[in-house]
Amino acid sequence: MSLPSRPATGIFLCLCHGSKQARAALPPSALWPHTPRSITTRNTLTFNNTALATATASASFLQYQWHRNLDSSSLSQLPYTTSIMTTLADGLSLDTLPSESSATMTTATTTSSSPTTTTTKRANTVCHGIVDSLEAKLPEKWWETLFDEMYLKTDGDVVENADITADEVDAILNAVALPDQAAVLDLCCGQGRHLLELSQRRSDLQLFGLDQSAFLIQTAQARADASQKNVHFTVGTCDALPYEANSFDLVTIMGNSFGYFERAEVDQIVIAEVQRVLKPGGTVLLDLTDGEHMKNTFSPRSWEWIDDTLLVCRERQLASDGRRLVSREVITDTNKGVVRDQFYAERLYTFPELRAVLEKASFVGPRQIDILTGEKSDRGGQDLGMMAHRMFIRASKAPTEVQLLTMGTQASLPIETTDTASEQTISGVSTPGTAKLVVVMGDPSRPSSEKLNQTWNDEDLLTIEKLKGVVLERFQQDREVVFLNHHDSMFEALTALAREHIPPVIFNLCDEGFNNHARLELHVPAMMDILGLHYSGAAPACLAICYDKGLVNALARRLGVPVPAEVFISHETDLRQLLIDEAAATEFLQDLDFPVFVKPVRGDGSVGITADSICNNVEELISYVEAVRANPTVLSKDVVVQEYLQGEEVSVGVIGNPEMDAVGDVIPDSALFLPILKADFSQLPADLPPILSYESKWDPESPYWTDVQYKPAEVSAEHRRQLHQQCALLFNRFELRDFGRFDFRFSKRTQTFKLLEVNPNPGWCHDGKAALMAQMAGLNYADMIQRIILAAEARIEKARNAQWKL
Repeated sequence: MSLPSRPATGIFLCLCHGSKQARAALPPSALWPHTPRSITTRNTLTFNNTALATATASASFLQYQWHRNLDSSSLSQLPYTTSIMTTLADGLSLDTLPSESSATMTTATTTSSSPTTTTTKRANTVCHGIVDSLEAKLPEKWWETLFDEMYLKTDGDVVENADITADEVDAILNAVALPDQAAVLDLCCGQGRHLLELSQRRSDLQLFGLDQSAFLIQTAQARADASQKNVHFTVGTCDALPYEANSFDLVTIMGNSFGYFERAEVDQIVIAEVQRVLKPGGTVLLDLTDGEHMKNTFSPRSWEWIDDTLLVCRERQLASDGRRLVSREVITDTNKGVVRDQFYAERLYTFPELRAVLEKASFVGPRQIDILTGEKSDRGGQDLGMMAHRMFIRASKAPTEVQLLTMGTQASLPIETTDTASEQTISGVSTPGTAKLVVVMGDPSRPSSEKLNQTWNDEDLLTIEKLKGVVLERFQQDREVVFLNHHDSMFEALTALAREHIPPVIFNLCDEGFNNHARLELHVPAMMDILGLHYSGAAPACLAICYDKGLVNALARRLGVPVPAEVFISHETDLRQLLIDEAAATEFLQDLDFPVFVKPVRGDGSVGITADSICNNVEELISYVEAVRANPTVLSKDVVVQEYLQGEEVSVGVIGNPEMDAVGDVIPDSALFLPILKADFSQLPADLPPILSYESKWDPESPYWTDVQYKPAEVSAEHRRQLHQQCALLFNRFELRDFGRFDFRFSKRTQTFKLLEVNPNPGWCHDGKAALMAQMAGLNYADMIQRIILAAEARIEKARNAQWKL
């Protein structure tokens, strides 16, 4: 089922029967009856009887010349009539349909609010004359009366065109490689044209069609019977599909059959239902008008002759919200007069908007793969309306499982359950090669720019000792292990290592930066690059980009990863002058509402983030920005003001190097996604905002250190898949290597997780986030460190063999 293809462009002709007074005297049921319907058996659909009014009146002919090209010769060809009588039979029944056949028609429980409810009987025709607002005339459930035999007449040159159908099925088969015996659902299938063509091409496929229109399903079933095609047709609702979860390899929504509902939230429900019935790894294909193109190019009015007796005049307008296109069709029969005056609407989605809908339902890799047109129609150059320029969009349901990277032994890790990693997996890992292992770290003899009072405390020194212990435990039997942490002689030491006959592998844990200066973190791997040394973790360019939150958010937004709304404030900005009054503040903050979250735009270790970062009004915002500028430990004086997300905060850890396939999906066995970790703020004092501040990392006396707990995040399987896909995308685009962590916070407004930070060389300490996530996966601290080192060595060896970048 698809929308009528060309609502109105040119002249509009209306035949109004009887006077306004006569029309006003008609009972409401004669105008737009909404006949109740009931479903009595699986194979029989009947309607409750209703008294349909008929109206007969003398006709007056009203002409409206709404197009400058209209002339007398055109008018002479238009039909005149003096009366009209429309009668619809009671008790429409499908009892004669076979209960079992090679192509079966069934009915499914429907909801009255759905555009896939069964077609209702039509009232006596009323012509509304001039209508200033088409939206005001739009019936609440317009779809119940639109898709019947008249629809196949007025749109037959497209929806009944065999060449167009063949081309669209070509596009389907080119977009997805269907396995043998694949199950395919065509949602809003209309008269079954795509499924019948598919059955002609692939007799092995299991084909199912669902539509709200009993007439169109009856037509589809009859055609399938006649051609002996094994297709199963069902009358049902698209927002409550009558199928089990994980049933289909492919779901198609063709011919502008999406976006009918007044509320966009119901469209989201439809897509969620599609996601539910798809098998893991299955595909959805959407054929939908390009909303931006349509909004900019639609013609307000048109008319055309369908055949020798049937004239269709069309008119359309944007709805008041600018998001839907409302259309009107006045259909005139030369022998009967006006037989239809009907209104319908469709939401105009752009690709970014539709991508957001798909990703919210946890689809991965949505992309526009083609543009479809109706150029082969028999319309002789007339306006094709919504069929003229359509997006053909593909998205996938994520696979059920991801695989652990184990360097020789693989273990399955179901996404829907708590992530686990077995001891057998660890014992099966062997250390490749015998190269010296050099661990590069911060220098405890020097002050550190990020630490509290720039001083190494007892916890910091204990962390170093525990790290040394597990590295020696796992590697010293096979190779020499060296710890390098004296920065005064670091360059000389690295130079000497580069001259060795067998260059070492360097485990780079120097996240403090060269000379313990945070802004010089990238200089440590830069020295190694200059000397040709191979090392774990991110290269300098990645570290430079991820140090700047503004750059990270801008690039993530371009990749389609949700990020908080934000505005940038330069250190040179006179904030008090900029926010001089409420109007100025509103204009500057754009869509941001208080409270807001203020952060230094560049930095690491949560420096510059405290309880006062959450600002509830303009004065608090100005005060905290001034405090950041005055704080000598905050290296960046530029700040970002972000929306304050008050949902749960989670972290996703990745060990290995996730790879993407040709369509942008994660290759399941390419990396280990650690269990998702949630920050639990429930024990924090009530006067402290639930955030991970600087104190949570560096001040053992702070409630942020003592009272914030961590636990496994209870996220849905769909959100888990979405987070994994987004992290893999970010991992590759930012060029992280071997180990990374991504922090997100849930937006209650959009019901999505939004990216807070990309951490290319994240914290590695024994009681940090990564270690906790590893523990949740059944890995101890030594296991985690070993996996990171082995992931780096595997990447280096692969690159060496391929003579590719290291």
